[in-house]
Amino acid sequence: DEKVHCSFEMNVSLKKLVDLSSGADCVVTDSHDDFRKYSLKDIMAEVKCPLCLISVNATKIKNAILLYDGSDDAMIAIKTYSNLFPKLCKKKTYLLTINEKEKIKKKHREALSKKLEKRFSDLEIISLTGKLEKKLIEFLDDHTENTMVVMGAYGRSAISLLFKPSL
Repeated sequence: DEKVHCSFEMNVSLKKLVDLSSGADCVVTDSHDDFRKYSLKDIMAEVKCPLCLISVNATKIKNAILLYDGSDDAMIAIKTYSNLFPKLCKKKTYLLTINEKEKIKKKHREALSKKLEKRFSDLEIISLTGKLEKKLIEFLDDHTENTMVVMGAYGRSAISLLFKPSL
C-alpha cells in the first residue's frame, strides 16, 4: 500500500493556506466559517486544489457528497478523494449534479456513473434540475450530518455564492 503524506496546519493565514494549496492534493477544512480569520467563501475562491468540507463536530464520516458540474476540476477532485480516502469509498456516496440548463447530458452522466461505480461501492447518482443555489442548499440540508463534501478547485464559483463574505 502506498502511504499518504498529511500535513496538519492550524491557525494559518489565508495567504499561507493558499500557498500550501498550490502544492497539495487536496485541502480538508471545517465546513463552518471562522469569521475571526476568513470565510469559506474566501477559501473556495482562493485555494488551488480540490476541497473537502467536513464539520469539525463530525464524529465519524458516514457518507460523502461529490459535487460534479461537468468540469475537469470536479473530476480531478473526485479522483483525488478516492485515491486519498479509499476506505471512505465504501461509505454511502452521492454524486450530485445540478443542471440549470441541462448542460450535463444524460449520456455523459451514465458513462461517468459506470466509471465511478468501480471506485465507490455504494454510489447513488442524484441529478437535480433547477436553480443551483436553491437545489444545493435543499440537498445539503437533508444530507450534511457526518458528511464530507467534495468539490473541484475551479468549479466552485457558484457554490461559493452560498457563503457570506468575510467580515
